[in-house]
Amino acid sequence: MKKMIIVMVMLVMCVVISGCGPTVDVVSSPHFSPVKYNQIAIVDVVGGAYNRSNDKNLIANKFQMELMRKGYRVIEREKVQAILKEQQFQASDVTSRESIAKAGEILNVPAIVLVDIPKFKDTVIITVKIVDAQTGLTLWMGTGEGKSNRALNTAIGVGVGAVAGAVVGKDSGEAGTGAVIGGVAGGITGYALSPSEEKLMGKIMKKMGEELPLGM
Repeated sequence: MKKMIIVMVMLVMCVVISGCGPTVDVVSSPHFSPVKYNQIAIVDVVGGAYNRSNDKNLIANKFQMELMRKGYRVIEREKVQAILKEQQFQASDVTSRESIAKAGEILNVPAIVLVDIPKFKDTVIITVKIVDAQTGLTLWMGTGEGKSNRALNTAIGVGVGAVAGAVVGKDSGEAGTGAVIGGVAGGITGYALSPSEEKLMGKIMKKMGEELPLGM
């Protein structure tokens, strides 16, 4: 048991030490006029990394903050979702010029924002696009990535769960079974959106936001 606890402490130290800053790359179209595209709506967060609505809202809110820092007027995500739902429009279907134009018309905005976070293991990759709602042309695009230590966090979750399960199991005379059950539970927890991943996404969004042209 003592050896297992020591291993857990070492894993936690690895997570802290191995953290490094994210990198971003941004391209802005010469047609992107902050005066014309001052009002924006974040339509959806897509990709296989996070499918829970709470995680999507959290991620969208982080970029909304950066847009607001630069002076853009952003429609609240809850209002966006309510309007699209009322019109029976699936935000996740915004893939073609026609669907983008329809979303822009429904929301009455000149530009929409799409956030894409694909599946990953130890690296978070975020792509954000600001798209003209009428033409479907990309006006601004930013991509950023950083190390998330997801696999290591999952291993820690498994280990911590196993230790806790073993302790509980020991009291009931079934330490081995408790460790297995605890390990499974800890592994599931390790795959949830962690505070470190949330912080990393915030850093990536902030760096992207620094490259946004000033809104009017």
